[in-house]
Amino acid sequence: MKTARKDWKGTKKILLWITAAAMTFCLGACSDQAADGKESKESASVEASSESVNKSEAESKKENKGEGKQVITDDLLEHARKTLDLMLEKARSETYLEMMGSENVRTGNEYQKLISSDYTSPEKIYRIRFKEEFNNLLFSAAMKEDSLKINDLSEELKKELAGRISVSFVTVLNARKSAQTLALASTISTGSLYLDESMANGSGMLLYCYKDAYPLAVNFGCTEDGIVSMTCNVIFYDDFNAESGGDVVMSILDYFPEELKFLAGTGIEIEEIQ
Repeated sequence: MKTARKDWKGTKKILLWITAAAMTFCLGACSDQAADGKESKESASVEASSESVNKSEAESKKENKGEGKQVITDDLLEHARKTLDLMLEKARSETYLEMMGSENVRTGNEYQKLISSDYTSPEKIYRIRFKEEFNNLLFSAAMKEDSLKINDLSEELKKELAGRISVSFVTVLNARKSAQTLALASTISTGSLYLDESMANGSGMLLYCYKDAYPLAVNFGCTEDGIVSMTCNVIFYDDFNAESGGDVVMSILDYFPEELKFLAGTGIEIEEIQ
């Protein structure tokens, strides 16, 4: 009997030791799992934060490159208004036109309509952006069967040409009226420069539309250093419809042959900002 009790006591000690060891192992494992879970959450949080920052930076860079929607700043609108005012002052100044040797432009109907219209306040202002697809189609329409000649230009020259495309497009529209109209538009066309680093690499057109008057176009572009250049022109187009953004696009597409109108339309982004 004593031997049995002695054996049981020994066995009991072993069982207690095994149980204690098992509990210690479990507690350690739970602690490790908790630590791993905390580290995993912290790691996921850091990764999510990093992804968010990278995404914001990418979107910011994309927007600055003119690939995304770019905010129209108050400075841009202010300089556009001042440049437009100077252009209209040129048109109404007999002295200016005489000094430029352009007195004969005052005899045309377009000039009479221009100086008699009320340009005090626009009914609507649109922001227009021409995509690369639009530029390519404009090259095709301008060059017709010789459109492949554009490939003869260097990439740098193509880029320079694309930067001028919206200004050139207004000139092309005016040239369709008459040589006298083109001479008037060229004589009063007005440009300006100013500094705004927030506009870096931005570009587009502001279209000012008035009741019973020709629309006024402000083309703007900005370098990487924030130097904004703008050119203001009158669009001497009697049938230009600016009731809505869609109407503006259709008026622009009148330049293109029927087979290119749909594709050209997909290359125009337009937004009413006033």
